[in-house]
Amino acid sequence: MRLPRAFLENRCINSRVEGGGILVEVLITLMLFTSTSAYLLNSKIGALVLWETILDTQINQTTVINLRRTDYINDNVDQQWSDIAVFGTPSLLSTPP
Repeated sequence: MRLPRAFLENRCINSRVEGGGILVEVLITLMLFTSTSAYLLNSKIGALVLWETILDTQINQTTVINLRRTDYINDNVDQQWSDIAVFGTPSLLSTPP
């Protein structure tokens, strides 16, 4: 069964018009996909920058806290054993009952 030539030409013209509509739909879909992907990528980059900033701040705070702790441990006074020997052997002044 062969189709008439006029029917085939009419079919080609209609398919070109319908194909344009499909092309617009595909372009809109690609635009939505691209914009969504760009937004998600931007959000991830922002989250990574925030995470890196939080870690840097935490490291700096830990360093400051550790330096303050070592300042409490270390005295600025230079002591020697001869300074301690001047006071003699430590003893209790009173014994508990």
